[in-house]
Amino acid sequence: MKKANLGPNGNTFLMILVKFFRLEQPEMALKIWTEMKHYGVVPDSTHYTVMVQGLAARRLLMKARELFAEMRSNGFLGDPKLEKLLKEPVGGSSVKGKQRPRPVKQVTRVNQKQGRMKRWKSPHQSREEKTSIE
Repeated sequence: MKKANLGPNGNTFLMILVKFFRLEQPEMALKIWTEMKHYGVVPDSTHYTVMVQGLAARRLLMKARELFAEMRSNGFLGDPKLEKLLKEPVGGSSVKGKQRPRPVKQVTRVNQKQGRMKRWKSPHQSREEKTSIE
């Protein structure tokens, strides 16, 4: 298949990488990253961006920084968003490889129909917490 040029291409690998990060399987994404090179697919800036963002989101900052450095050494420009992601200290999470829970954002809103103030939390909270606030 590889000889007939019917193997996976860069877009195929990109879709697989994105899917593994959505499934919270960064180890599999790293495996696919090495497979991609075996198929002769040269990573472009999009591949690097997906990998760095995915690894940073799972708090695998050391590996994310390695890939970012590799990206820069291969001649790609540094993305300010990626640089900001990687500025967090390496020991940022007590649980290796997991995301930290997002802090609950409290906002005060004015209910225009009734003219009174109402507090609400972000949509990431549970329903029980929402009902206890109202």
